[in-house]
Amino acid sequence: MRPASPTLQTSCALITLLIVPLASAAVSAPMPPAASTAREPEPVLSSVRLALVESGRATTSSDASFRMYDLRDLAVLLPPEVPEPTEPVTGDLPMIRLMSVARAAGQSSPVKTPIQHLVGQVTSALGLSATEISTGIYLIRAEDAIHTQLGDIFGRVRALYSDVVDVEIAVFHVTADKAPALGSAANVDATATRIRQTVSRRAPTRFAAMRSTCFVSDWQPVVGTQAVGYDPETRWLDDGLDATIIVAGAGADTGPIAPKAGDTTHLIVRGSLTSIDPRSTTFGHVDLDQTTGGVTGKAGAALVIVTPIVQQRSIDADIGIPAGKPTVISVVPGFEEGQVIVIAATITDRH
Repeated sequence: MRPASPTLQTSCALITLLIVPLASAAVSAPMPPAASTAREPEPVLSSVRLALVESGRATTSSDASFRMYDLRDLAVLLPPEVPEPTEPVTGDLPMIRLMSVARAAGQSSPVKTPIQHLVGQVTSALGLSATEISTGIYLIRAEDAIHTQLGDIFGRVRALYSDVVDVEIAVFHVTADKAPALGSAANVDATATRIRQTVSRRAPTRFAAMRSTCFVSDWQPVVGTQAVGYDPETRWLDDGLDATIIVAGAGADTGPIAPKAGDTTHLIVRGSLTSIDPRSTTFGHVDLDQTTGGVTGKAGAALVIVTPIVQQRSIDADIGIPAGKPTVISVVPGFEEGQVIVIAATITDRH
């Protein structure tokens, strides 16, 4: 074969030199951007751009579209923050303590807000991912049918936690011969202890009216140079009403607890009533010489120890009561002879 002419060889060499640098430039690190005095984009806009890029890479369906979901109103409706179940930090601790424990351990916060928990559960079940571009506002890419389903789910959550009623629990004493029948109208007098609260249907809600009292349970001697004294040891006890109530849902979709027949609402109340009767015991009489600080041996102030007697009554009511009318739901023995304690409830629909 006849060798290529010098001109042709030179042309091929030039083409090769032009191709190689271009190929190398395709895999080399990009040049840093030129300095700019323009203001950096807002964090929300940055989150949106990142979500658009990531969703575009993950989703190839031509029918998929982005939609914004504003769930900020659910922050006041949903239950309190929940720990992430996969994190090692657990326990029934306040949110601030959980976050401080996580920071001390060098972890990210194990606590999700109620909205984050809800969105994470829903999108995970549907095989989607959501980007929180601002507190309570999410950007989700999905097909129209899935967007319709998401809107329905979030709407049902709003309706579920917006279904609230006003509940009043009243506790009062009557003589045993006047004990009312369960389900009868309650004559609540001015001396009754009343607790009013707005609660969500179906959700267990705590009702408490407690009083904490501090008692001196013991004295510890403190001995110094030519002096002696005593330091009290104390403990706290609570008395009053502590109960959990559940109000049934309304309508056909009532969950595990269905309303009773007629115009009554199904109410469950479980808890206890506690009474504390302090009994004092005295021992020793100590008097200190104000000049020398020594013990004079004269009779002085008594050291008192309180030994409280604690009584408790259980409440376990499961009854249907008419709307808006105080109704007797439980009657238990009183803490004094010849008395009974009456617990009455009133449910008022807010709609």
